Amino acid sequence: MLYWLSISLKKRYAQLNTALTKMNEVDRDICHFVSNYDNPESLGAALFEPVRISSSIIPDFCCTAANLKFSNLVGWDYTNPPNLLTAHFVPIDEADKLLEALKYVFFHQKELDYSISTVHLKSAKSHICDCRMSPLGQGVLVSISTINPKHPEGTDTVSQVEVLENAFEACLNGITVYKAVLDDSQEPIDFKFEAINEVGLAMSGLSREQVIGKTLRELYPPTDSFGLFSIYKQVYTTREPYKGEHFYPDHGIWRKLVITYIERGIMVTYHDITPFKQLQQQHEQLIDYLVTSLPGGLVLLEPIMSDGQLVNLRIVRCNLAYAKPKDKDPDQLKGQLMDDVHPQWRSTQLMACVQQALLGDQACQGYETQRINGRLTEVDFQLIQVEGLLLITYRDLNNYHSEQHIQRLVSDLDRMSANLQEFAFVASHDLQEPLRKIQQFGGLLAAQYGDQLGAGREFLDRMQGSAGRLSSLLKELLDYSRLTTRLKEFKLVSLTELVTRVLNRFAIEIRESEARVYVDSLPIVMGDEIQLELLFEHLISNSIKFAASGTSPNIHIRSVTDYEEQLPAWLDIKGSRTEFICIKVVDEGIGFEQQHAERVFGVFQRLHGKSQYLGVGMGLAICRRVVENHKGAIVAQSDKGAGATFTIFLPSAG
Repeated sequence: MLYWLSISLKKRYAQLNTALTKMNEVDRDICHFVSNYDNPESLGAALFEPVRISSSIIPDFCCTAANLKFSNLVGWDYTNPPNLLTAHFVPIDEADKLLEALKYVFFHQKELDYSISTVHLKSAKSHICDCRMSPLGQGVLVSISTINPKHPEGTDTVSQVEVLENAFEACLNGITVYKAVLDDSQEPIDFKFEAINEVGLAMSGLSREQVIGKTLRELYPPTDSFGLFSIYKQVYTTREPYKGEHFYPDHGIWRKLVITYIERGIMVTYHDITPFKQLQQQHEQLIDYLVTSLPGGLVLLEPIMSDGQLVNLRIVRCNLAYAKPKDKDPDQLKGQLMDDVHPQWRSTQLMACVQQALLGDQACQGYETQRINGRLTEVDFQLIQVEGLLLITYRDLNNYHSEQHIQRLVSDLDRMSANLQEFAFVASHDLQEPLRKIQQFGGLLAAQYGDQLGAGREFLDRMQGSAGRLSSLLKELLDYSRLTTRLKEFKLVSLTELVTRVLNRFAIEIRESEARVYVDSLPIVMGDEIQLELLFEHLISNSIKFAASGTSPNIHIRSVTDYEEQLPAWLDIKGSRTEFICIKVVDEGIGFEQQHAERVFGVFQRLHGKSQYLGVGMGLAICRRVVENHKGAIVAQSDKGAGATFTIFLPSAG
């Protein structure tokens, strides 16, 4: 299951990266087509692509490619289109109509004839153009068929400055314009803030008054440490634009940047990609965890091709389980060729699977023999093609068969345990009936013919005593088996109220033995009320029964908060969020030697003869089973003649 999960996540992650790359890059083939579009009937052509917020929300379109005729019409260099929004090409009052027309063609994938007014970016002259809009790739192709001059006296025109200002403020990305600060040799030594839009201000957390007129070094002294100043300087000096992602360590954010040269300075367009980077990092961490935690070997290979033929395989990545049999670390194998790492691979089934994958098969499996931990081991492998790479996972078949054998043994053991529990329940229940007959007829015999039995009366009394002990044993055995076969749904139980009820049932024994029982306020737990009553019944019964000769039992039941050092090792699991409550039942009875502290919890275990103390040796075994059913523990501490302390750990209800 883990294997297929790792493969699925790896594939989804690769697909996500591919999709994001395609969303952020213009299709070069379409751009080339548009730039060289030379239909004699067309007076200009341009490609507009959507600016997306989501799959269904498009606030604007951006012109990403145009041919020479269209570029001359609007006044830009067609070999380097500046990626302007729709508001740059038409008067401001027509921008919304143009946007709706582009959306219609894009979403419905239908052609549309439309009339627009274009504005020359340099001269601000406008023309009325008839055009046809057609869906093309991930955008809309606008092809102009007629051009008519637009006379200013008929309608009001919007100046180029207004258009640019509106587009500048309406952009969904942050935009900052810098003027270069030059030294005597005309080399840039700093950049001054000339303009910044509202989105840029919001991302900076500053006001316009705090920014405009200041230089980078004044506002952000660690500019050099960001690595941005050298990029700004490079763009200004070479006039070549820059696109990339940048991390700001002081703020812990990522931004995607586009830096372009403008007259006497640069313009930086940016948007926050921190959420995507965080998601990407989480995916990488998850994949790292899956790769390193897989019990079998895993390796990612890059095919090396020449003239369409496979030359070799290069290891891109592998886990420790793959590298360890080769006496290497995963980092040492990264970049190594398969011919060097596994010289015989071409003669194994791996070669055939690789060739199948290169021919188009998405998955393949096979077997081979490897030397693992000094022994030859048969392994099977799965090969999957992921974005041009080959992902191979290995499984040690010897371990796999051993695990299956262990699982069968565990299953058999569980079944045998269940059968034994059922047998104990049925046997103890069914044996009660003939035993009751023995006791009844024995009682009748003693009552009616006891005087006539003479010395035989002693044998009858012994028989009745033995039957009574057997009855007690079967009852305890029945209670013990029920602890496993008849578990009830847990609920909130007040231990204070529960212990009070138990003490009421022992009222006669407490009065006759003149026992003193002290009960502190006890917590509330989640548990089976009947089982918990059984737990305290046996502990209180033992404390009364095993009182020192000539003394009255003295019993104290209390809750303890400072118990961490006493918590058994099997409950003290690092990283576990389970909290426990601790109850101590302390008496001043005869006690026992500490070496018997574990033995007393065994089934039918007695430390004293049956003539000294009544019982069958099941009470503390029942106590342990109750506590274990509640995912807790019980331990005993005692010294002979100094009483005993039973410490109970149960999961807290909170």
